[in-house]
Amino acid sequence: MTDFARALPEFRAFLRTWNEIGGFPFDKEPAEGARPFLASFPAAPAPEPSLATTGNVEIDSSSGKLRLVVVKPVNVSKPPVVVAIHGGGGVVGVPECALPSNPPDAHMLILVVRMDFPLYTAFAQAGFAVVSPDYRLAPEHRMPAALDDVESAWIWATSQEAAAAGFDTSRVAVYGSSAGSNLAAGLAIRLKNQAKKAPALTLLDSVLADDRVDLYNSMQPDESIAPYHIWKRSDAERVRHWLYGDRQDLSVEEAPLRSQDPVKDFGGLGPHYLSVCELDSLLSHGLSYARSLYTANVPTSLHVWGGAPHAFATLCPGTELAMSVREEYVRALKGAFGEEL
Repeated sequence: MTDFARALPEFRAFLRTWNEIGGFPFDKEPAEGARPFLASFPAAPAPEPSLATTGNVEIDSSSGKLRLVVVKPVNVSKPPVVVAIHGGGGVVGVPECALPSNPPDAHMLILVVRMDFPLYTAFAQAGFAVVSPDYRLAPEHRMPAALDDVESAWIWATSQEAAAAGFDTSRVAVYGSSAGSNLAAGLAIRLKNQAKKAPALTLLDSVLADDRVDLYNSMQPDESIAPYHIWKRSDAERVRHWLYGDRQDLSVEEAPLRSQDPVKDFGGLGPHYLSVCELDSLLSHGLSYARSLYTANVPTSLHVWGGAPHAFATLCPGTELAMSVREEYVRALKGAFGEEL
């Protein structure tokens, strides 16, 4: 067993336990494996009512009804909005997140599964509202169904209805983690293709930007680095089939790194902030996408967090680095929203 010496000390117990439990059970269909795994955990706490109200809004979408979780800070007039897209490989997850109730050992107490509420709390403390869609999941609903739902959430967040509900619909950003980052990036590209106003900021955490596995060095780990990978090559291969089936004709909206002409496909996008983890199988995705954005002259900030595993800001929200990253995200959003830092 590795000693996980390349990871920051605050992540080592988490990585050790993650390897012991074998990660997400993607060896089964999501309905039989990963979803029951997550559903066995109790709900995570929402932001305190004294800080923000948290509730559901049901909207019309191209596929029917879509549920949004809406977090609105109290005592803030017309807050700007962050459309927040959860991760989970596109096959698991909901806007509400989960904290393990019966950890296999004490180390699991630091493990949080898809727990984005600490980030939403940080956003509310900064005076931002959050709109998080309960988008459709694969394999029951293959891509681009999830992207269509994210677009519906965006349309609502920038609508007169949202303005009447007290949101500043002129200042809206998009955030996504892991698989959610792919959807956030795809949304920004889709809005550009439709000649619509760009997000104030496209904030991508643990960037996922391609369906192909064999093209990226970080997806081909040797035995010394593989134990650090929360998102494994085998996970990517299975999830790819659930998301896309046998399709190979993916659009740039569905997989941005499919682009053959970054200047054409990405030129004119609004500002981006990419957060990339050194000990992540998706490291090459983030670096490659940043390079493509720079090539297209897109205002882009790239941050590589040394010694950190995939999606640590979501999976290990109590760590010092996760808390620092939340502060960094708030600063980036304040700058994008034109607020004082």
